[in-house]
Amino acid sequence: MEYKDILVTILLTLVFVALSISIIFLREKEKTSILQEKPPFPQYIKNYNLSLYEKEASQCKKFNAFDTFGTNHLNTSGTICISSINLQYFNNIDNKVFITLHKITEGFDAYKQYILSLSTKEKIYSYDIFRLYANELLWFSDSEYNLILVQEYFFDQNTSSANLISPSAGNPVTQYFLQNYPSE
Repeated sequence: MEYKDILVTILLTLVFVALSISIIFLREKEKTSILQEKPPFPQYIKNYNLSLYEKEASQCKKFNAFDTFGTNHLNTSGTICISSINLQYFNNIDNKVFITLHKITEGFDAYKQYILSLSTKEKIYSYDIFRLYANELLWFSDSEYNLILVQEYFFDQNTSSANLISPSAGNPVTQYFLQNYPSE
């Protein structure tokens, strides 16, 4: 092989490598911009940092709610369609707050009736809040998201485990969502 042929081969190899790196870089940049989509929620709420923002596509399912005795005396059946956004705020010490915002586009009344039959009503400030289980607060809203669910976790950094705790309306994250997505 002549000296000129070797130079051409090296030059073509360098061009090929440069193009490959450019394509990889552009693909990674595209992925990063999708992953770093700015959520329409605050990054910080007091000492809590938004650490998870996840959109779920709308799903429709057949819905037939039975009470604990296996009867459908609530007359709550049909189709329910829900799209959700999951958020997690973490205070870097020991507490995580999970917020799930649901947009129910079909079957709202039946699903609301079902949820109300399972929960206990509480009055927090001037808001009607429902406690589904000891570790879940929820409320119905006239906002864009018509069902908001709050869960709090105590995170033990020594064991890397999370334990559900009873959510409180005194938590700044819960207060933010109550004020911005008030109960109906």
